[in-house]
Amino acid sequence: MAKLRVEDSALEALLQRHAEQIGYKPWRSCIADVFAAVSSIISTMMSTGPMWLEAFAVVFSLVYLALGADEGFKAWRHGYSADQLMEDIKSMDTTEKRSSIMAIRSAERPGEYLLYHDTRWDCDFFPNHDTQGTVEMEKPGLRSWLIRDFGAPESLTLSFITETSSMKPSLSHDGKMREYDYRLWQVDVDSLPNTWKGDAFTINGRNCRWESIPGMEANARIMHVNDDVVSMVKNNIH
Repeated sequence: MAKLRVEDSALEALLQRHAEQIGYKPWRSCIADVFAAVSSIISTMMSTGPMWLEAFAVVFSLVYLALGADEGFKAWRHGYSADQLMEDIKSMDTTEKRSSIMAIRSAERPGEYLLYHDTRWDCDFFPNHDTQGTVEMEKPGLRSWLIRDFGAPESLTLSFITETSSMKPSLSHDGKMREYDYRLWQVDVDSLPNTWKGDAFTINGRNCRWESIPGMEANARIMHVNDDVVSMVKNNIH
């Protein structure tokens, strides 16, 4: 389950803004109360008990009916449900991105990892995919994605290594600090496919190449954009 990161001030402002709306019963529940009151009135009028008891029951049911109708109208007009509150809290999440990072290596390229060039960032990245669900849930999908999009061999071994978070400036948010959640996977390929055997190659429109950790650390663009990911791989796999 993904963690939400919300600033205290933003959460407090949200709760203050909706203070008068929080606490209403769901309007559907109020409708049920109305139907229950009507049913009680009908049952009482059809009963054969003492008149004073019937009158008391009818008055009580009418009060319950009025309260239910009033509460239902307020909930429908002004209510703020738990689902709405949760969605608003999610929208304030300061986590910039949750990514599953693929550290692809092979004995045929010792000390090197597969990178691809991202044209939007003009930077070479480890193959990465939006994190989806738990480790167990996303593993089959990641495996299929590597085979389909990067031409990885079906004999690859995919191993979960660790999860970590990093706080760094967001280049897409004017340098504001944002949280990045990473899930690191190690991908071992025993025998490289022919398309992967060069120092650089193109797969499905992606320009790929092999690079060592020292080579990445010497690349100013990689370290400017992705130094935390390089450090994560270096400290946990390399």
